[in-house]
Amino acid sequence: MFIEVNLGETIKDSRKKKGMTMIELAEKAEITQGYLSKIENNLKIPKIDTLKTIGSILDIPIGELLIGAKYIDEWLEMFEENIKKPPSIPTFGEAIRVAREDNYDSNDEQLTIPLSVISKKINIPETTLEQIENGVDIPLTNVQLMELAKALD
Repeated sequence: MFIEVNLGETIKDSRKKKGMTMIELAEKAEITQGYLSKIENNLKIPKIDTLKTIGSILDIPIGELLIGAKYIDEWLEMFEENIKKPPSIPTFGEAIRVAREDNYDSNDEQLTIPLSVISKKINIPETTLEQIENGVDIPLTNVQLMELAKALD
Protein backbone atom coordinates (compact mmCIF):
# COMPACT_ATOMS: atom_id res chain seq x y z
CA MET A 1 0.00 0.00 0.00
CA PHE A 2 1.43 3.37 -1.04
CA ILE A 3 1.12 6.21 1.44
CA GLU A 4 1.43 9.76 0.11
CA VAL A 5 4.08 11.62 2.08
CA ASN A 6 3.68 15.38 2.45
CA LEU A 7 7.16 16.82 2.93
CA GLY A 8 6.09 20.08 4.55
CA GLU A 9 3.71 18.42 7.00
CA THR A 10 6.30 15.76 7.88
CA ILE A 11 8.89 18.39 8.75
CA LYS A 12 6.42 20.65 10.58
CA ASP A 13 4.95 17.77 12.63
CA SER A 14 8.38 16.44 13.57
CA ARG A 15 9.61 19.91 14.51
CA LYS A 16 6.58 20.49 16.75
CA LYS A 17 6.91 17.02 18.37
CA LYS A 18 10.49 17.95 19.29
CA GLY A 19 9.22 21.22 20.77
CA MET A 20 11.26 23.32 18.36
CA THR A 21 10.28 26.65 16.92
CA MET A 22 10.81 27.49 13.27
CA ILE A 23 13.57 29.89 14.31
CA GLU A 24 15.41 27.14 16.23
CA LEU A 25 15.21 24.63 13.39
CA ALA A 26 16.19 27.23 10.81
CA GLU A 27 19.26 28.21 12.86
CA LYS A 28 20.33 24.60 13.38
CA ALA A 29 19.80 23.80 9.69
CA GLU A 30 21.59 27.03 8.70
CA ILE A 31 18.70 28.25 6.57
CA THR A 32 16.44 31.27 6.92
CA GLN A 33 13.15 31.08 8.77
CA GLY A 34 11.40 32.28 5.61
CA TYR A 35 12.90 29.43 3.59
CA LEU A 36 11.89 26.90 6.26
CA SER A 37 8.37 28.33 6.21
CA LYS A 38 8.20 27.83 2.44
CA ILE A 39 9.41 24.23 2.86
CA GLU A 40 6.84 23.50 5.58
CA ASN A 41 4.09 25.01 3.42
CA ASN A 42 5.19 22.99 0.37
CA LEU A 43 6.12 26.11 -1.56
CA LYS A 44 9.78 25.12 -1.91
CA ILE A 45 11.54 21.79 -2.28
CA PRO A 46 14.96 21.97 -0.65
CA LYS A 47 18.17 20.50 -2.01
CA ILE A 48 19.10 17.04 -0.84
CA ASP A 49 21.85 18.38 1.47
CA THR A 50 19.29 20.58 3.22
CA LEU A 51 16.93 17.60 3.54
CA LYS A 52 19.74 15.54 5.08
CA THR A 53 20.46 18.29 7.61
CA ILE A 54 16.80 18.74 8.55
CA GLY A 55 16.31 14.98 8.73
CA SER A 56 19.32 14.61 10.99
CA ILE A 57 18.10 17.36 13.34
CA LEU A 58 14.55 15.99 13.50
CA ASP A 59 15.44 12.27 13.35
CA ILE A 60 13.50 11.75 10.11
CA PRO A 61 14.90 9.07 7.80
CA ILE A 62 16.30 10.64 4.63
CA GLY A 63 14.35 8.15 2.52
CA GLU A 64 11.08 9.49 3.90
CA LEU A 65 12.13 13.05 3.07
CA LEU A 66 13.30 12.12 -0.42
CA ILE A 67 9.93 10.50 -1.12
CA GLY A 68 8.11 13.54 0.27
CA ALA A 69 10.20 15.87 -1.88
CA LYS A 70 9.39 13.74 -4.94
CA TYR A 71 13.09 13.09 -5.59
CA ILE A 72 12.40 9.36 -5.75
CA ASP A 73 9.61 9.91 -8.30
CA GLU A 74 11.92 12.05 -10.46
CA TRP A 75 14.66 9.42 -10.26
CA LEU A 76 12.24 6.67 -11.26
CA GLU A 77 11.00 8.76 -14.20
CA MET A 78 14.56 9.33 -15.43
CA PHE A 79 15.36 5.65 -14.96
CA GLU A 80 12.29 4.59 -16.93
CA GLU A 81 13.12 7.05 -19.74
CA ASN A 82 16.69 5.78 -19.96
CA ILE A 83 15.60 2.15 -19.97
CA LYS A 84 13.42 2.85 -23.02
CA LYS A 85 16.39 4.20 -25.00
CA PRO A 86 18.27 1.57 -26.96
CA PRO A 87 21.89 1.22 -25.90
CA SER A 88 24.47 2.84 -28.11
CA ILE A 89 26.29 -0.03 -29.80
CA PRO A 90 29.30 0.94 -31.90
CA THR A 91 29.56 -0.27 -35.45
CA PHE A 92 32.37 -2.62 -36.40
CA GLY A 93 34.21 0.30 -38.01
CA GLU A 94 33.81 2.47 -34.90
CA ALA A 95 35.15 -0.37 -32.77
CA ILE A 96 38.22 -0.64 -34.99
CA ARG A 97 38.80 3.13 -34.82
CA VAL A 98 38.49 3.16 -31.03
CA ALA A 99 40.87 0.18 -30.72
CA ARG A 100 43.42 1.93 -32.97
CA GLU A 101 43.23 5.13 -30.93
CA ASP A 102 43.24 3.40 -27.55
CA ASN A 103 46.85 2.24 -27.46
CA TYR A 104 49.61 3.42 -25.16
CA ASP A 105 53.39 3.28 -25.34
CA SER A 106 55.74 2.36 -22.46
CA ASN A 107 55.48 5.94 -21.13
CA ASP A 108 51.68 5.71 -21.00
CA GLU A 109 51.34 8.19 -23.85
CA GLN A 110 48.40 7.58 -26.14
CA LEU A 111 49.24 6.33 -29.60
CA THR A 112 47.10 5.82 -32.64
CA ILE A 113 48.06 2.86 -34.77
CA PRO A 114 48.06 4.09 -38.38
CA LEU A 115 45.86 2.17 -40.81
CA SER A 116 48.92 1.74 -43.04
CA VAL A 117 50.67 -0.27 -40.29
CA ILE A 118 47.63 -2.48 -39.73
CA SER A 119 47.17 -2.89 -43.47
CA LYS A 120 50.71 -4.24 -43.87
CA LYS A 121 50.35 -6.59 -40.87
CA ILE A 122 47.13 -8.21 -42.06
CA ASN A 123 47.47 -7.84 -45.81
CA ILE A 124 44.23 -5.90 -46.34
CA PRO A 125 44.40 -2.70 -48.39
CA GLU A 126 44.43 0.50 -46.34
CA THR A 127 41.52 1.85 -48.39
CA THR A 128 39.46 -1.19 -47.44
CA LEU A 129 40.18 -0.56 -43.75
CA GLU A 130 39.20 3.10 -44.20
CA GLN A 131 35.92 2.05 -45.77
CA ILE A 132 35.20 -0.35 -42.89
CA GLU A 133 35.93 2.42 -40.34
CA ASN A 134 33.56 4.70 -42.25
CA GLY A 135 30.71 2.21 -41.98
CA VAL A 136 30.91 0.35 -45.28
CA ASP A 137 29.93 -3.29 -44.73
CA ILE A 138 32.84 -5.27 -46.15
CA PRO A 139 32.89 -8.94 -45.18
CA LEU A 140 36.11 -10.28 -43.69
CA THR A 141 37.08 -13.91 -43.24
CA ASN A 142 37.57 -15.37 -39.78
CA VAL A 143 41.32 -15.44 -40.44
CA GLN A 144 41.30 -11.74 -41.38
CA LEU A 145 39.29 -10.91 -38.26
CA MET A 146 41.77 -12.80 -36.08
CA GLU A 147 44.72 -11.03 -37.74
CA LEU A 148 43.01 -7.67 -37.30
CA ALA A 149 42.42 -8.38 -33.61
CA LYS A 150 46.11 -9.29 -33.15
CA ALA A 151 47.22 -6.15 -35.00
CA LEU A 152 45.10 -3.98 -32.71
CA ASP A 153 46.30 -5.70 -29.54
